Amino acid sequence: MNKTLSLTAASMLSVCSTVTTAETTQTEVKTDSVQAETVVITGSRTEKLLLESPVRVEVISREEIVLKNARDLSEAIKDVPGLLIKPIHGKSGSEVWMQGVDAKRVIVLVDGERVSQSTNSGTDLTQIGLANVEQIEIVKGATSALYGSNAIGGVVNVITTDPADGLSYTVKGDVGSYGEQNISDNQLDAAVRSSAGWLSYKEDVYDLEFSYDVRDSDGFTTDVATWDKEGPSGTRLNTSAEIGFSPVENARIFTSFATYTEDLITPFTGAAPARLQTEKTEEVERYTYRLGGDLSLESDDISVRYFYEDFQNPTTQDIVTNPGIEQKRVPRHISQSLSAQIDTSTSYGTLRTFGIEYFEAEVEQDQYKVATGWTPEVDGARQNTSLYYQEDIYASDSLELLPGFRYQDDSDFGSYFSPKINGRYDFSSLVGLDHFLRFGVGKGYRVPSLKERYLEFDHSQHGYKVLGNPVTKPEYSNSYQLGWVLSGDSFELDLNLFRNDLKDMIETEFVRMENDPTYGLVQIFEYGNISKARTQGAEIATKLELNEATKLTAGYTYLDAKDLNTGLNLTKRPRHQIKTNLSYTPTDSPLSVSVSARWQDKEYFDDTNSQISPSYAEFDVSGAYKLYQDLSVFAGVNNITNTQKDFKSSSDLRPEQGRYVFVGLRLDHF
Repeated sequence: MNKTLSLTAASMLSVCSTVTTAETTQTEVKTDSVQAETVVITGSRTEKLLLESPVRVEVISREEIVLKNARDLSEAIKDVPGLLIKPIHGKSGSEVWMQGVDAKRVIVLVDGERVSQSTNSGTDLTQIGLANVEQIEIVKGATSALYGSNAIGGVVNVITTDPADGLSYTVKGDVGSYGEQNISDNQLDAAVRSSAGWLSYKEDVYDLEFSYDVRDSDGFTTDVATWDKEGPSGTRLNTSAEIGFSPVENARIFTSFATYTEDLITPFTGAAPARLQTEKTEEVERYTYRLGGDLSLESDDISVRYFYEDFQNPTTQDIVTNPGIEQKRVPRHISQSLSAQIDTSTSYGTLRTFGIEYFEAEVEQDQYKVATGWTPEVDGARQNTSLYYQEDIYASDSLELLPGFRYQDDSDFGSYFSPKINGRYDFSSLVGLDHFLRFGVGKGYRVPSLKERYLEFDHSQHGYKVLGNPVTKPEYSNSYQLGWVLSGDSFELDLNLFRNDLKDMIETEFVRMENDPTYGLVQIFEYGNISKARTQGAEIATKLELNEATKLTAGYTYLDAKDLNTGLNLTKRPRHQIKTNLSYTPTDSPLSVSVSARWQDKEYFDDTNSQISPSYAEFDVSGAYKLYQDLSVFAGVNNITNTQKDFKSSSDLRPEQGRYVFVGLRLDHF
């Protein structure tokens, strides 16, 4: 069967859809009154109702993910105000920046456990599938007091679905096309194929979950006649399984195992003067194991967790006209942690949280080059032990305070104390609307990663190489958040002011030129504590329920980001950003529709602010139609106007992927 036929066949046979059915729209995200019942955990590490949280938490529900047919984490969070979804420099994938703070300083969690960062960039959001996701929680600003090193910019926490009684499952499949940019030069070909499924079963004291999520792509190109392909071809696959046992009603123990594999190929032409046709292969193998238990007593909740992750990311550079491969790098990062947390309700009406964590990591890297053969480059390790404490205090009927701290002792960098305080003050109702203030002050810190200290990032084929520096030291930040919220049954307005002061930032600087025997002159960069910066601004977000079926959300972000060493603007950070979404999810109709729009201002490409990437807008539309009971068909177009960067201009930061059209089927049983 050719791909043209598979576009039709897969849309009819694969069981998938992004539907918001009558049953679905009557659940979690129907109205603001239901939103008020949404429980979040990321802001305080304890369960809180969303609208009662003293910490600002932004939530993307499963229904929103389904309605937009988001295939991975990058697509799920791209409409959140204040977030920048950026391509990862030097590899395939995307990362998230918050309030002007880049992805190296943002933590991505799955059920509270860290996901490894790729090379020396942020966590690759495209590696996180969504088959078993219940909701995504986002907390902006320094959260190191709760989550430790790297949480300078904020936290994204992916919360997976808990098993319900009996059998539940969802399975979907979809196909898509890049149109004129399909590698095959046939606009109707299914250039992208994806499928995902989740199954859970719970009876008496046992529960079981399994999920898979596979995304396969031929890639895309702006010119089928050239060797270069702007979008990689290959497959991304997530799988997970969990078994739980509840010997008594108030206790549960569980074990889970998850995998992620990736195999991507990108053809490109090497840097001048050689200009050699080259293939870059990126592979990933991630294995994650978790073991834990939870116990609820009369006044205490106790949880214990063990976490292990083995992350390998081999990359290969192969000049196709030469025999053999020119270069292969095999980095491996192993980490494990053991943690315990106890939440105690006191007789004074406060909630105390105390936690202890032990963490260790090791990294190794071997590299092959034609001239030298295989050589070990890196073998590093570090450990740290942390204690954290937080108390939720109701100082009065109107004032809630949430002070806390973390003490961390690191094997390489000694000890560090990170305090924070959050609070909330509720005012009397205003013309029938509730309104309150939220505030937060926190210290953030980030120890140099083993990759920044030891690894070599050899991109000689692109004309540069980045060297680790073992003498780098930790970086620090102070974060300030102040927000006002006005809310009613069908309306919410959220105004938030923020400021982040960062010092001793670990960045790269040019040190010398070297001659590579294959690629000629190569720029050599090295890490060091060379900069300090400030990001500040405002975020305005509103949610408006126009009627029972129609909901409008809109957000505006103003960002002032400065390099305090030079007084110039930080690069790749637009000053203005607007994001909107209009959704139509009637309870008496099988049809649901979502329309999203994103606009961002120009941004500077270089440190001297002499090169500017233009402003741009993107528009997405998706819809679903219930065919029969739980079976739905869905379709949509991402980037309707085909807004895309000029790949011949290195300073153009507009989207890499152009227009994308998709169709699929979905089956849900809950």
